[in-house]
Amino acid sequence: MGSPVPIQPSLAHDNALHLAEVVQQIAQIRDLPALMAIVRRAARELTGADGATLVLRDGDNCHYADEDAIGPLWKGQRFPLTTCISGYAMLNAEPVIIADIYADPRVPHAAYRPTFVKSLCMVPIGRQKPLGAIGCYWADTHYATPIELELQQALADATAIGIANIALYRQLDEARQLAEARAAEAQRNETLFRASFEHAGTGVAHVSLDGRWLRVNRRLCDIVGYSHDELLSQTFQDITYPPDLQADLQYVDQMLCGQIQDYSMEKRYIHRDGQLVWINLTVTMVCNEAGAPDYFIAIIEDIQRRKQAEEALEEEREVFRNLADIAAEYFWELDEQFRFKEISASIADHSRMNYKDYFGKTRWELPFEGLSEADWAKHRKTLANHLPFRNLEGGLRNEAGEMRWFRISGAPVFSKSGQFRGYHGASQDITESKQTEVRLRQHAMVFENSQEGVVITDAQARVIDANAAFERITEYRLDDIRGKNMRFMQSGRHDRAFFLDMWQSINETGNWQGEIWNRRKGGEIYLEWINISTVNDESGKRVAYVGTSVDITRMQHVQTEMERLAHHDALTGLPNRLLLMSRLEHALARTKRGGLGAVLFLDLDRFKPINDTLGHKAGDELLIAVAARLNGRLREQDTLARLGGDEFVIVLEDLVSPAAAAEVAQDVIRLLATPFELPAGTRVHIGGSVGIA
Repeated sequence: MGSPVPIQPSLAHDNALHLAEVVQQIAQIRDLPALMAIVRRAARELTGADGATLVLRDGDNCHYADEDAIGPLWKGQRFPLTTCISGYAMLNAEPVIIADIYADPRVPHAAYRPTFVKSLCMVPIGRQKPLGAIGCYWADTHYATPIELELQQALADATAIGIANIALYRQLDEARQLAEARAAEAQRNETLFRASFEHAGTGVAHVSLDGRWLRVNRRLCDIVGYSHDELLSQTFQDITYPPDLQADLQYVDQMLCGQIQDYSMEKRYIHRDGQLVWINLTVTMVCNEAGAPDYFIAIIEDIQRRKQAEEALEEEREVFRNLADIAAEYFWELDEQFRFKEISASIADHSRMNYKDYFGKTRWELPFEGLSEADWAKHRKTLANHLPFRNLEGGLRNEAGEMRWFRISGAPVFSKSGQFRGYHGASQDITESKQTEVRLRQHAMVFENSQEGVVITDAQARVIDANAAFERITEYRLDDIRGKNMRFMQSGRHDRAFFLDMWQSINETGNWQGEIWNRRKGGEIYLEWINISTVNDESGKRVAYVGTSVDITRMQHVQTEMERLAHHDALTGLPNRLLLMSRLEHALARTKRGGLGAVLFLDLDRFKPINDTLGHKAGDELLIAVAARLNGRLREQDTLARLGGDEFVIVLEDLVSPAAAAEVAQDVIRLLATPFELPAGTRVHIGGSVGIA
C-alpha cells in the first residue's frame, strides 16, 4: 500500500542533532553490549521504527548477538549470510528496504512469523567490508524514506567506527596485561639472582644503610684486593675514590627517601695497593616486612679493562662527537648489553631532551611511542644478531613535555679480535617533518571529504587539483579540466564589469565571495556561492588560488521537495492530514463570515479484498486511480485529501445551498461505482460510502 508520511524538515533537523549526540556516545563506549544498547535505541528514535537490532558478521554467518534481537528464537543465533536479509545487506554492501516482508522472495517468512515484523530496513555497518548490519522493523507496512535511510546509514557508519574502537581498546588492554606479566617475570628473575649472589661471576655484596659491608662474595674481594674479613671491617665510603663519592651518596639518599628503587653508576674503588679500579655499580634496596629500608644489595662489575680501552679511543670519539654536534644528527653509543653509554650533548640544546637519564638503559626501557610490540621484537632480534639497522622511527617527550620524533640508524662495533663491543650510530630529529606530514594528511582528508566543492588553480587560474565534491557539482572530471582556465565554466549571465570587480577585490584584498551563475558539463546553468582566496609564497608572490563553492540551486530544489513531501501524500500526491487541517481551518473561517461549506468523509468499499488478493501494488494503483477520478469532478477551490489507507476527505467551499453538497456526494458514489481499469489490465469493482457534515 502507500508509503509513510515523510519526516518534516524540523524533525529531520532534530534527528540530525540527536544523531550527533549518539555519535559522541558511541566514541566513548568500550564494550560491545553497551554499544548495541545505544545503537538499537538510537535506530528506533531516529527512524520511528517499532523495533531495531544490531547483527554482527561472524565469518559466513549473521550473529544476532543483540540482547534485544527481534524474536526470542533469534537471540544469540547464527544464520548463514545467504539465508537472511542482514546477510544480504552485508554481502552486497548496500541497504535493503522491504515494505512487506511477506511479498519479498528474499525474506525467510517462517523466521518472521513469530514476530511482529511487517516491514524492515537493513543497512550494512561499514561501506567496504561490512562488519554487520542495523535493522529497523515496523509492525505495519512501511517503506523507509530517504531521510530515514540516510539517518540509519549514518548511524551504521558511526557504529563501524565504534566497533573498531572497542577492538582497539581490547588490544591495548591485552598489551597492558602482557606487559604486567613480563614485569612480574623480571621481578622473579631478579629475586633469584639476589639469592645466588655467592656464586656470581661479578662482585656481590649486602651493605648496611650506613655503608658497612655486611656480606661480600669472593669476586668482590678479588676486585678490591682485600680479604673477606678485611673488607667487612670497612665501609663502601672507605674504599670509594673521593671525587666519585658524592654522586654515590646522592643516589643512596634518593633511595632512602623513596624517590628511586635502584641505581647504576660507574665509579672508582681504591684497591688495597692504592691503584684505582673502575667498576660498574648497581644498587637495589631491600625493605623489611614493615616496608622500612633494611639493607642494600650491590652488584660490582670490574670494568677496568674496558675503561682503559675507552680512554685509548677517547680522542677519536671526541672528534666524532664534535662532528656530530655540528651536524644535524646526534651520536650515541651502546654497550654490550645495548645500554646507552654515550649520547651527543647537543640533543639537550636542539631537542631539549634530558638525555642523561638514558645512560645505563636500553632503548626499549625508555618511554618510546610509535613502536609496536612487533617493531620492538624485530629491533631486538636485529641487535641480538649484531646486525646494522636503518631508519627506526620513534618518539620521546622532552623536558617540556613536547613529543620529539627521531629517525635512528646504527651499526655494531667489534674489537680487532672480533669480540662484540656494542653499537654506535646517529639519531636525527624529524619532528618538524612528522608534524608537516600529519598536517598534510589532515589537509588531504578535509580536501577529499568536504561537502563543498574545492578547486586549486595556479596563478593564471588554470586548474591544478579539485576534490570529489567539485566534480559532483560541476559534472567535470578532474582529468578533463586539469590545466584549463576556469573560464570554461562561465554561464554567460555575467557581464565583463562583474568579473572586473571580482578580480579587483581578489587583487586588493586577497579574497572574494558571493553568488555566481556557472554552467555544468551537461549545459545546465546553476547558482552557487563561491569563495576565492589567494595563496602566496614566503616572498609574498602569488602562486595559486583556492576556490570553494556551494551549489545553491540544488539546495533550493531539496528544500522545495521537502516542503512538498511534508504536506502531500507520497502515493497519490493529494494533500495529507497536515494540509487538510489548514484547508479546513480556512473553510471554517469563511463560513463564520457568512459562507456555506461542507465536509465529505469517504470510505471505499471492497478495497481490502482487492488489496489482499491482487497485492499491495494493485492496491496502490487503485488508490491513485480513485484520487485522479475524484479530482476530475471537484472544483479548483475544493480540497480532496487522503487520511490514510482507503479513507479520503473532501472539503467543499462557497456552496450555494446544502443540496449542492448532496449532489457532489451522489456524483462521488456514482464515480466509485464505475469499474476501474488498473495498469496491469485488471478490471476491478468497488463502491463507496459518504458522510456529510
